[in-house]
Amino acid sequence: MVHDADRRFLNSSKMVRTLRANPKGMLLPLCLCSLLCLADTAWQDKAAAVRLRAAPAARWAHTLRIDVPIEFQNEAKAAKALLSDGTALAASPILCADRMVGVEVMVTRLRGKIAKQPTPVEVYLLPKAATPPAAKTASKRPVLLRRMSQRLTTRPFTPQEMVRMAGPRRQRTYYAYGMAGMGVVPSQDSWKQPRKRLTAVLHWSTDLLCRKKELRAFGANSDQVAWFIMVDGAPVSHWRGGTRREKGGRMSEALPLEPGLHRLDFFVVQRHGETLPSFLTALSGTPPAALSGELLHGIRRSPVLQVELQQGGSTGTLRVTKAHAFSVRGTGRILNALQLASGTPSAPIAIGGTPLPEDRWILFSGRVRPAITMPLQKEKKTIGTATLPEQHLWLAAPQMGAELQLQTLTPVISASGTLSGRVVVELPSALPVETRKRAKLRWRLLDTKGTVLAHTLLDIPQQTHPLVPLSIPLLSRAHSLELDCLLDGLPLNSPLAILLVRPSDKTVLDLQARGKGLYVDGQRAVAVCAPRRPPPPRPGGSPRMRLAILDDFWAVRAGPEATLLPESWLGHTLGHAVIRIDTEASATQGAAPTLHKIQGLQKIIQQKPTTALLAVGGIDLRTGKKPKLLCRELMFLAQALSANGVRPIFMALPTLPGVSADTTRLAALLTKELALSLQMPVIDAFSNERMNGFGGRAFRQAFRAKGGTIWLDTPNDRGRLWLCELVKEQTTR
Repeated sequence: MVHDADRRFLNSSKMVRTLRANPKGMLLPLCLCSLLCLADTAWQDKAAAVRLRAAPAARWAHTLRIDVPIEFQNEAKAAKALLSDGTALAASPILCADRMVGVEVMVTRLRGKIAKQPTPVEVYLLPKAATPPAAKTASKRPVLLRRMSQRLTTRPFTPQEMVRMAGPRRQRTYYAYGMAGMGVVPSQDSWKQPRKRLTAVLHWSTDLLCRKKELRAFGANSDQVAWFIMVDGAPVSHWRGGTRREKGGRMSEALPLEPGLHRLDFFVVQRHGETLPSFLTALSGTPPAALSGELLHGIRRSPVLQVELQQGGSTGTLRVTKAHAFSVRGTGRILNALQLASGTPSAPIAIGGTPLPEDRWILFSGRVRPAITMPLQKEKKTIGTATLPEQHLWLAAPQMGAELQLQTLTPVISASGTLSGRVVVELPSALPVETRKRAKLRWRLLDTKGTVLAHTLLDIPQQTHPLVPLSIPLLSRAHSLELDCLLDGLPLNSPLAILLVRPSDKTVLDLQARGKGLYVDGQRAVAVCAPRRPPPPRPGGSPRMRLAILDDFWAVRAGPEATLLPESWLGHTLGHAVIRIDTEASATQGAAPTLHKIQGLQKIIQQKPTTALLAVGGIDLRTGKKPKLLCRELMFLAQALSANGVRPIFMALPTLPGVSADTTRLAALLTKELALSLQMPVIDAFSNERMNGFGGRAFRQAFRAKGGTIWLDTPNDRGRLWLCELVKEQTTR
């Protein structure tokens, strides 16, 4: 923390440049020599069993906070602070329930003395109460105030808007001061009021010490100025939320706080002419009042720490080198990245019980940094540990997120098949480069209740626009598939959900084709066939037949010699109500032609016919789809129709223009095999063409030709009539 006595230095261009280049100064002290290794020095107090060696002292006066490892908190009764050259420093222990959780050291201004050779700060933990130089409460500045002026067109109304505005301060000029309390500003008029047409954004931050479990409310005395209060990184009260006070302002509900240190952040967005609000707090049953400075402690910790025992044994020099925080887009989760370095590679440190990775980056979610455990070694043997306690953080968290794009995905699969596809993964550029190789793509199969049935982590190739192949065996109970990107188990994006639609699902009516994929209400979907089995027996009686034809080749084009409509001819001849649905006319604009029949399925079900003739597959075979895949889609159509009370009839297609004879033959054989296994009727146009011929020509020659070139991709009236007669013959047997 920085004293008011050094305002001239803080206002200097050098300090402003330092803050601009290091926006994470809340966690990393402004110390140019903080990354230096600590040289061995003589033990200066024989009464102390433990010594904590911190970063070298800076050239300006400040309060340096050093956390005491958990293993030594109960035994330590007093603390003594010295520079390595013997200069005594005032030190105040931070006591919580008779435990010393930290020490605040008042580093005085040392002109030139440490400018050429930095001097580490040493804190000796004494087992008995002593009277070393203590820091006076009146001289402490435990609150860090940062102020930035900018032009704003509107004020933030929600805590989320405030967090985004307070976002990364990189490339922004702002000033930092050490203050005695929350909501307190320097005496200069320029700090009390921003200039005209400017808005001041002020941010006070400190740690509140709770010596026992308590209920405490937070608020401010104004609802005219935009202000926001956060406790341990979470919003608790603001100028538009909370309980209104009779005297003005608002208060939060009483929050339960556990014993220990809790992070407080107070934001104010002040326009010209507005009065700054006062920060208020209240214990349960007491009126709101200002927060006592005795309970506040500085948040500036040393990024370099070494623990030593007098009888021999020490930890490596732990150094915090980099720190970042991100808000994962679409989830609201906070992801923190912290890079540590240790001077003893042979005895690695652990973060929350997990060994530090080789790249020395740790990642954790939320606003609490896990405990850091360092091994104490003597003659290369581990004799104990020193554990730094958890730490509440608040860092500006810009939004970021991994991007997942389905490059390919099988639109229709069998019941026992495998969902295959390829996913392009774009990792956030803001992530540290060293950590990206630890990212994984995760898929999860979920049932209707959201229970995870199966999951797997897949490696992401280390390349630009990495492509990850998918091969996922489906389970019968699976209702949806989720894809997300994880880094050390922490999500980097909101899951990409893929709905699994089965023939009996109501969502069949909502299936839409877009491009080469299927969607349900904008969500990506995959059609999953039911196991191949005959449909249940139909109820007795013979209701009047209503026939629907799903057509993609029969009468989809008009011409001078192609005017006959199958629905009119069959309706007149059979005496039945007949409708025909053109797959192309019923499809969504932009959908792949091979998926048009899925869209036509909905219109058939909506018409509620008793029978549906599936005269489809011509477009599929003409565009090169394999007959096996075509039959899989036909099976899904038939099962969906049966589930909705419609009797399906297949059609084994005759020879078509643009399709080889071998492909047509294989497609007809597989279609008839499918109809046999499902015990459903089939109009065998392929065999009838072979057996009875078509006027001595193949069916595909019944298309109108001009100059030897097929230019109308649909049968003329002769071909249409032949198919109509075939349907009449085989449906009236």
